[in-house]
Amino acid sequence: MKVFASILVALSIGCAGGDDLNDPPETSTRVMSPAGGKTDDGASNTTSEIDACEVHELYNDGYCDPYCAEPDPDCEGSERAPDSESETDACAEEERYDDGVCDTDCRVFDEDCAAEEDICLSEYRYGDGTCDEDCDWVDTDCADEVDLSVLEDWERSACSGFRSVGGVPVQELARSLCIEREDQALVDCIGACVAAR
Repeated sequence: MKVFASILVALSIGCAGGDDLNDPPETSTRVMSPAGGKTDDGASNTTSEIDACEVHELYNDGYCDPYCAEPDPDCEGSERAPDSESETDACAEEERYDDGVCDTDCRVFDEDCAAEEDICLSEYRYGDGTCDEDCDWVDTDCADEVDLSVLEDWERSACSGFRSVGGVPVQELARSLCIEREDQALVDCIGACVAAR
């Protein structure tokens, strides 16, 4: 019992010293909140070092991001979102959310502006062996030969080991490997990955 107590005391003393985990690091970078925000003393926080919307490439990405520090060109002349929670949301008041029309001047993102996903992508029809002509992109199954050169060596190696397991189609595995690509490049990668098996 004395040994256990000695170990407990030694650990307590050893853990008590050193840096306090709640202390801020010696150097830190201030990150601008998307709406600019206010400091603790109420001053405007518009001179921060980092613009989060710029860092995450939200400007000119095809979606209106009204809370960015700078006006997002995707918002096409719409005014910047209100800074205060007490300000009203015209889209909510006018019942413009979920009305089937994309409104870029809303206080929060209007889900009507979200792009619809390609049905062939969501149903894993790319690379399934059937030429689908109703897809948003050219289905690699419609080609005489699939171009495997779109895959890097490590991707080709990973794809060669893919098998449908537990009801998960190989196309879903290929999509997860190719997810960094967009549009036709994503479809070409999925087709090549399936063909590389």
